[in-house]
Amino acid sequence: MPEEGGPGSRGSGPARPLCGLGHVDGLPPTCALTNAPGRGAACNRGAKGIVSSGLIPSLVRKLHREEENIQEILLDTLAACLQEDATEALNSRVVPFLKEKLLSPNDNIRCKAARTLIAVSPWGGCPGVAAQEGGVPLAQSGREGLGLPLPTSPCTGPLPTEAHGLRLSRNPPLSRSQRPAMPGLKVTKQAGGLRGIPLEGKKQMWRHDVIPILVHLLRDPVEEVKANAAGALMYATVTTEGKYAALDADAIHSLLGLLVSSLQKARLNAIKALTMLAEAPEGRKVLKAHVHAFRVLEVGDPSKTVQRAAQVAIKVIEWKP
Repeated sequence: MPEEGGPGSRGSGPARPLCGLGHVDGLPPTCALTNAPGRGAACNRGAKGIVSSGLIPSLVRKLHREEENIQEILLDTLAACLQEDATEALNSRVVPFLKEKLLSPNDNIRCKAARTLIAVSPWGGCPGVAAQEGGVPLAQSGREGLGLPLPTSPCTGPLPTEAHGLRLSRNPPLSRSQRPAMPGLKVTKQAGGLRGIPLEGKKQMWRHDVIPILVHLLRDPVEEVKANAAGALMYATVTTEGKYAALDADAIHSLLGLLVSSLQKARLNAIKALTMLAEAPEGRKVLKAHVHAFRVLEVGDPSKTVQRAAQVAIKVIEWKP
């Protein structure tokens, strides 16, 4: 990823700590939340403080008003805060704002917007849990049996967006009775509520047509952008609607290209996103021809985490009813 204020950024210099926010709308300094890795408990306390103070809506609104170097720090701050609680952000239309930032010409902003979308959609499960525990990845009937439309032609060339006068196709939502059960996924009650997959962020990513843009970013010239886009897709495709939106946008072939990325994060996120798509019958059908690529990673990747993820992906792809 380009350095802050480097060639990929149109800011006038290195991104500065956003202490100035302390004088705007009562927002506290967010210096402790930028460049979060390594800050540990201090970062968590700062994020919790911002969330508990009800300041998330103000941060979201500032995304489209501030200069680009400030937008980068806002995105860093939101990414940290949304890992604590995404409720206020989702209610403040953070997903449409992030969708706009995914189309930014600034490499850093695209990268950070995709990373923030990952924080919007936290989950308690992992791709392939159904296969690991002996469950059914997805209903055998596939799209037609669920009442979903047949896939449209995959996007090619420039990404179609409403801003370009085109409207992205959208699958109709499924009723609760139409959604396929996934017996392998265990959701248990705890003191804080249900531990499993919070769906609202993922539903909004589908509802606001973010998924085709994420698929487009899988072909971005910046490796870090591609890695984060794959990570966001990994979460967005937990839902059935998200799976088929990604399949319609031809996500599989772009994700397969990331399996040979030099970034471990990109390989891992791509494997997990492909595992989610393999839980749909149409996805399994396409991926069966590419099992060898996962076997290479299973035995030869330098990362044990990537090896284990590839092993899970193979189980899901080769699952038979």
